[in-house]
Amino acid sequence: MSGFKTERECAQHLGDSLEGLGFKVLYEVPFYSGNADLVAIRADTILAVEVKLRDHRRGLSQALKHLLFADRVYVALPTDRAMGITWPKEKAFGVGLIAVGPGAEILVESDPDVPPSQQQRGRVLAACRERWRRQLCLT
Repeated sequence: MSGFKTERECAQHLGDSLEGLGFKVLYEVPFYSGNADLVAIRADTILAVEVKLRDHRRGLSQALKHLLFADRVYVALPTDRAMGITWPKEKAFGVGLIAVGPGAEILVESDPDVPPSQQQRGRVLAACRERWRRQLCLT
């Protein structure tokens, strides 16, 4: 059984791993009528991740909209859950799968069929920059 009690805890663990790889990470980034649980940016690459403790199908349905703005899109699950899933590549439209445990491991690489919309990408980048600016002002 997973050691994570909340999706936020799992997302934070994944975010720490991504920061160690040089990504800038934000949580709960607004996009359309919801949020991306985690957005990570490094150079010209945007990753968007939906984090779930159990329901990978719900995570996949939520992650699909992130294909509009992100270069790579993933659903992240605790390792014990992720290892038992048969990922529906043909229905995932390029959304990948990450196992989060002691570390983070990509089990299925993200490979979107269509590049992200430059307009939507710009909106998300602007929202991220504004949040980083506000965080710097508070410190």
